[in-house]
Amino acid sequence: MAAISTNQFRIIEALIETKVAEHVAPLEAQVARLTATVEALQRQLQNAGLEKRVASLAAKLALTETELLTSTELDLSGHQLFQEDLSNLVFLLQSCSMACIRLNVDGGLPLSLDELQGSESREAIDLSGADRRSVAGAASKLGAGSAMVVAACISKNAVLKTLNVDGHPLPIDELKGATPSESLDLSDKELGVASAIIIGACIKGNRTLTSLNLAGNGLCGTHLEHGSFGLQMGNYTLEGIAQLCEGLKGSAITWLNLRANDLDPSAKKAVQAAAGADATLLF
Repeated sequence: MAAISTNQFRIIEALIETKVAEHVAPLEAQVARLTATVEALQRQLQNAGLEKRVASLAAKLALTETELLTSTELDLSGHQLFQEDLSNLVFLLQSCSMACIRLNVDGGLPLSLDELQGSESREAIDLSGADRRSVAGAASKLGAGSAMVVAACISKNAVLKTLNVDGHPLPIDELKGATPSESLDLSDKELGVASAIIIGACIKGNRTLTSLNLAGNGLCGTHLEHGSFGLQMGNYTLEGIAQLCEGLKGSAITWLNLRANDLDPSAKKAVQAAAGADATLLF
């Protein structure tokens, strides 16, 4: 058999490339069309979900959809918001669908959303209400609904380092992992439900933090009041523990101390399920 010359080889190579291109080009075009179709469907689904959430929340608040989306200041404190309502509110805030910059969720401190989202660069924010008193004379603390909104707003805030919601600043940068820390001790800081909600939101996705001490706080809403002779004060709720569990599922925490937080059996079981079988848990 005669040897194939260089020119003949190049001609054969060109013919092969042409044939391959003839078959590949239609496939590439088909993939591009399918990709565009999928992206369009995803946008439609997102918009449909957005429209549904807007309609639901506007109806709950007795507002028109335009009022809900364009009002720069909203007071929701006169409405009983359930979990679905709060989820819709958080979704709309995270998707930047609302023009609101000042929001009162549950009658506590009005929230400045620009500050929380980082539009106004502040490294430290105090929402503890230590300098504001209610009619009864007690410090006006953040409610669970407000805490959920705060947690959603600070999720993409790259400037914030500390946030005070219960009287002790939370190291947000360390909880989120922006400032890497393997261990954090927040024991005996009088942290409440709001802090638990925010801690849960922050630790989710932090792959550096492995040890967290939250002992001696009031994460379930109850605490021992000084001079109360051992009586528990406050209202018991698992709202904070539920959000903490959600955060644990996406965290790297393998050691967690929750002693002296008054967790009931169901709360302990939820924490165990969220942290995983290999985690060391102290109750």
